[in-house]
Amino acid sequence: MLGLRSKTTRVGLDIGADGTRVAQLERVRADFRLGAFTEGRYAAPASVPSGEAKKPGAATQPTVTDLALPEHLQECLERSAARGRRVAIGLASPDVELHPLELPPFSADTANEYAQIAHVEIQRLAGKEHGELETAYWALPKGVGRSPTAVGVAASRATVDRLLSVCREAHLDCETVDASACAVVRTAGLVVGARPGAIWGVLDLGARQTRLVLCVDQTPVLARAVSDGGRGWTERIAEELRISAEAAEIHKCDVGIEPSRRGVRRSGATGTSEPGAAPREPVLPPAGSEGGRRELAEVIFGVLHLPLTRLVTEIERSFSYVLSCYPSSKARDVILVGGGAGMRGLPEFLSSQLGIAVQRLGDAAGAPASRLKPIQRSGASSSRITTSVASLERLATAIGLALRGDET
Repeated sequence: MLGLRSKTTRVGLDIGADGTRVAQLERVRADFRLGAFTEGRYAAPASVPSGEAKKPGAATQPTVTDLALPEHLQECLERSAARGRRVAIGLASPDVELHPLELPPFSADTANEYAQIAHVEIQRLAGKEHGELETAYWALPKGVGRSPTAVGVAASRATVDRLLSVCREAHLDCETVDASACAVVRTAGLVVGARPGAIWGVLDLGARQTRLVLCVDQTPVLARAVSDGGRGWTERIAEELRISAEAAEIHKCDVGIEPSRRGVRRSGATGTSEPGAAPREPVLPPAGSEGGRRELAEVIFGVLHLPLTRLVTEIERSFSYVLSCYPSSKARDVILVGGGAGMRGLPEFLSSQLGIAVQRLGDAAGAPASRLKPIQRSGASSSRITTSVASLERLATAIGLALRGDET
């Protein structure tokens, strides 16, 4: 009997801080096409349950079990027009931890023993008792010196059990729970292909966090949070320019950033001439013309200059560390994914600071070598996603989850 594969993948569910993104791929010979997708927004901004101690950033750090509701998942699946009920769900910080491991050399003959050693070491690093964690690991390419030999993954067993329960309530068959860091690399890898001898990265600009994953060829070797998420940048713009969060989000995406040749420009929103004086009202440059847009982009760059500088520093530190582990490899480029990837001027700024190519996933997908082909249709609720480029970047995690085990 012939082992024929389904023409569609499982459904990837990316349950994020601002909504749930759904993606299912169709096979087109050796390639894939985004066949069904949607982005379901929450009725109100997600936050931690009332009554909990408010820690810095807590309001923007709900866990996946706070966000995963059976009715919401059912609605997203129906509106996406996805086929079947097989799903994969992604976990990101704070719901999953990734730990570099220094383990003995791997041998296929001692795979079970190796897995037990990895499990014990992950538990130790996570500070959890036996039975509290679901763990996994993957081996890394051999580096120099005391380079990590594997990456361990840890997630609370209670969190995983809750997700499985929610899926059952939503009449979904959850086949796998995966780390979101692995999912975005899977998507980017489908687009850029094999990269022997290269160190490259995926920068995921989410609402809560900006996460960087660095890879050697197709293997993730480092994953870490490097900055606040896009929501924090929007709040910073709104506060400095004294505009609404909605207007700040529009300016951030459509106007974007542009370094000024005259140095960092400030809005003047928080500056005062004398102690105790009332803050000056900002005067926003008109954005109706290209000249006005550039002037406003310079102001927004001034507002975001500090977090952008910190972001560049953290990316450079990460590349330097991985290059020290794999000195024969060369830094190649960074692929931008996530909702924040759409900010105008961001790839150009990062590229100029890092000295390597930086491009959005959607732009990279336009290359002939990409195995992820243009979108042919969309789900009924995808009106918020106006172009295939924006869709690919926002849906990168969901696409990677749908791909797990089906890349070849």
